[in-house]
Amino acid sequence: MDVLYHHIPNFCLPGFINAVNHIFEYIYNLFYRKGSINSVINQLNLKNNVQFSRQILYHYRKKFIKNLNTIQSGLRQIIHKVKLPDETLGNTEKARNVLAIVVREFPNIQLFSQKYYQATAKTFLETSNNVFVL
Repeated sequence: MDVLYHHIPNFCLPGFINAVNHIFEYIYNLFYRKGSINSVINQLNLKNNVQFSRQILYHYRKKFIKNLNTIQSGLRQIIHKVKLPDETLGNTEKARNVLAIVVREFPNIQLFSQKYYQATAKTFLETSNNVFVL
């Protein structure tokens, strides 16, 4: 039996105003930036022909940090024996480590997004107040 995978367009995903690959690229470059936040935003806006503002980027950064534990739990489900950041690290360092894992394991962010959704039934920036991490 053939398996058919459906790909949901980015604009249909709950909580996403922008494409997943753009959101991830901006978040990654925010945490690994060399230079000012404004220079990163301006450079990526020109490259991607989109208009992210500083406020939008901070919004996604805040959601990413808020979901770090949930994202790490999802990574455990997707990548067996993954080495996750130490719990003693601060949020910024944990975020960098998680982003590095995602980039290393999933060069295509769409694939990560799809696998994450299949494993957790959530998008990686979806906030939930009822999340329990084991």
